[in-house]
Amino acid sequence: LQEGSFVWSDSTPTDFTHWGTGQPDNTVSLEDCTHFWTASQTWNDGVCNTRFAYICKTTLVAACGPPVIPNAHNVSAPSGAPVNQTAMVFCKTGYTPTASQGVITCLSNRTWSWLSCDLPQDRTQCTASEMTVRPPNGAVYCYSSFGRSPTNRLSWTDARDACRRLGPKTDLLSIHDSFELNATLGVLNAASAAYGTEDFWIGLND
Repeated sequence: LQEGSFVWSDSTPTDFTHWGTGQPDNTVSLEDCTHFWTASQTWNDGVCNTRFAYICKTTLVAACGPPVIPNAHNVSAPSGAPVNQTAMVFCKTGYTPTASQGVITCLSNRTWSWLSCDLPQDRTQCTASEMTVRPPNGAVYCYSSFGRSPTNRLSWTDARDACRRLGPKTDLLSIHDSFELNATLGVLNAASAAYGTEDFWIGLND
C-alpha cells in the first residue's frame, strides 16, 4: 500500500474518516494502523505491533426467502398440486441441504420445496453479547469488543486475524458514516469503562 493511503481491512471503500486533530501523523514513521482513542472520541494512527483491545464487525446475510418459480411443475406431483406457485423454503437457519441448489420437489401437502439457503457458516442474527447495528443503507451489522484483560489484547494484525476466525463476513471494524460512528461510540465507551483502556484497534491501515 502507498504510505498515507489508508484502507479498510474488509476491502470496503474508505468513504468516511474521523481522525483526531493533526492525525494521521505517522510520528515515528511506523504508525500504519488505526485505533480509536476513546478519550478524544477520534481516530489515531499507531504502531501496528502495539497490543490493544479491538472491535470486530460482522455483516449479516438475509435469511432464506421463498423464491417465485415461474411455471413450476413436477412430473410426480400429486393430483391437484398447484403450479406457478411461490416455493416454500424448508431449511434451518444457517444450513444448506446437500442436494443440488435449485431442485424443486412437490410435497404431499401440495406445496413446493426449494433447496436454496444460506451457506452453513453465514449468520442471520447477532448474539446476545453483540450490538446489532442497522444503518440507513439497509444492512445489518454485529459489533463486538475484545481485550478485557491486558493479556488478551493483540497487535493490529493478530486482532484482524482473530476477527476473521469468528466466521465469514467478519473483520476488524470498518466505519462508513456518522450513524455507524455513533453506534461504535456506544460500544467503545461501554467497553472502555469495563476494560480500563482507551485504545481499540479498528480496520483502517496503510
